[in-house]
Amino acid sequence: MGIDVLIRFFRDPSLFEWVELESDEPKVGKLDDVVAARTDGKFELIQVKFTADSGTYRLGWAWLLERKGKGSSLLQKWSDALQRVLALGPVFSAKLRTNRLPDSDFQKSLVGNFIDFNSLEPNMKHKVADELGGEDSARSFFERFEFGHSEKLVDDLETALKQQIVPSDTDHSGWLLLRDHVKKWASRKSLPEPDGKIRHDHLVQIITKRRPKPIPQDFVVPESYQVPSDDFHRVLMRRIRAKSHPISVLWGSPGRGKSTFLSYLAKSLRDEDLPVIRHHYFLSLDDSTIDRTSFPEIAHSLMHQIFALYPDAVRS
Repeated sequence: MGIDVLIRFFRDPSLFEWVELESDEPKVGKLDDVVAARTDGKFELIQVKFTADSGTYRLGWAWLLERKGKGSSLLQKWSDALQRVLALGPVFSAKLRTNRLPDSDFQKSLVGNFIDFNSLEPNMKHKVADELGGEDSARSFFERFEFGHSEKLVDDLETALKQQIVPSDTDHSGWLLLRDHVKKWASRKSLPEPDGKIRHDHLVQIITKRRPKPIPQDFVVPESYQVPSDDFHRVLMRRIRAKSHPISVLWGSPGRGKSTFLSYLAKSLRDEDLPVIRHHYFLSLDDSTIDRTSFPEIAHSLMHQIFALYPDAVRS
């Protein structure tokens, strides 16, 4: 969840002043998992609660109102924390993020990810109001606090986050480096130095845009080259231009000239101002390039071609 916020920060340096994981700020109380100070002076607060069995352990009033010994319920802890954090500044958003699925009673009271206090059963409305210090306090809390539920499992979430920056901004090693740093920032006080607050410069140092040289895609077509069949070449060109067949497969036994013909075809398409990018899984026996079958490297090579050949197609 911290990485999710940090990727937003990396993409938009003007969004936050800093982000803190497992915040030591006493005024955020039990909304301390992810605290982000926006440049407009407001705060984003995220509390994370994941369970190993989201099908059994549901998001419901019983869980939110449960007390252990003389302790407070989760609902009361979050409400108290939200009141205290207002001393730091206005709150842009405060939310729970959990993979728990809402049970039927809780689902009935949800409008989007917010609780409609008026929709609660009278008995539950009374319980919740008592827990949060009165009906006015309960209404105020539910107007501000978002219950994000049914999140992806951790492995699926990690894959989705990784795909946001690999290969566009870094490679697999860069992702692992970011993940390692985030674990340290979340578990050790005053990291990153000097005060434990993550700033944009910290992210730029890890999520580097300095990419390795892309995979070579040049395949030399002799000047004397003639297509094996003029009719076949014309038909294929017409098929591609018509866009009625999004996929075409050229097949043949090794050494028949497929790569040479496809290189000639790519040049012919470009001569007609049709955009073409390509990837070769094999160039020649002399080619020393590694990882031609690696998805991140293939994606990086294709994206490099788009940047180099068609910069107007790339959103900055």
